[in-house]
Amino acid sequence: MHTTAWPPSARLLPALFPGLVRPFTAALVPAILVLAALVLAILVLAAFGGGPAQAMGQAQTQDKEGPPPGYFAGTYEVIGRAPGAAGQPLSDWLQISARDGQMVLHACRAGNGGLTFNTSTREGAAPLVGSIGDWMLRCHYTNDSNNYPRLTCYAVHDGMDAVPGLLALWPVGWEKPEHAADCP
Repeated sequence: MHTTAWPPSARLLPALFPGLVRPFTAALVPAILVLAALVLAILVLAAFGGGPAQAMGQAQTQDKEGPPPGYFAGTYEVIGRAPGAAGQPLSDWLQISARDGQMVLHACRAGNGGLTFNTSTREGAAPLVGSIGDWMLRCHYTNDSNNYPRLTCYAVHDGMDAVPGLLALWPVGWEKPEHAADCP
C-alpha cells in the first residue's frame, strides 16, 4: 500500500509547538464554516431578488438608474440633424432643468419636452427616454473630462422615421452664438 508522506515543513510545526496545532485548527474550522454560511446566504438572497444591499437592510442608491436629474441641469448647445430622410441640419440652444425627478427640456427651435430614466431592462436600451417638440428621444450620456454631462440622442416622429435624427448636446458656459441670439 502506497502512502503519501507529509513534507518535512508540515511535520515541523507540530514538532516545535505540539500544544498549538489542535487549538488553532479547532478555531479555524468553525470560522471557515461561518464564512461559508454567510456567503451562501448572500447568494440565496441575491437569487431571489434581494441582493446584498437589501439583505443588509441598506437602501438602494440611484446608481442603478443613473445620476440625479439635477446633474443634467444647465444650458446646452445642440447640433445634429432633424429626423426623416431629408434630415435638415440642426443648430439649437437648449435648457435642461430638474423638476419632480425628471429633466424638463426647453429648446429655442425644437420646442419643449422632457427626459426620464428608461426602465426597460432590454440590453442596449437607451438610458434616457422622452420627447422634445414632436420628436421622441432616446439618449445616451457620458461625462466629459470636467465631469459635465454630454448627451447623444436619436430623435424620431412617433417612432416611425426610417432615418432617425441625430443630436449631440454639449454643456456650454459661453455666450449664446448668433443662431441662438433670439432664444430666452
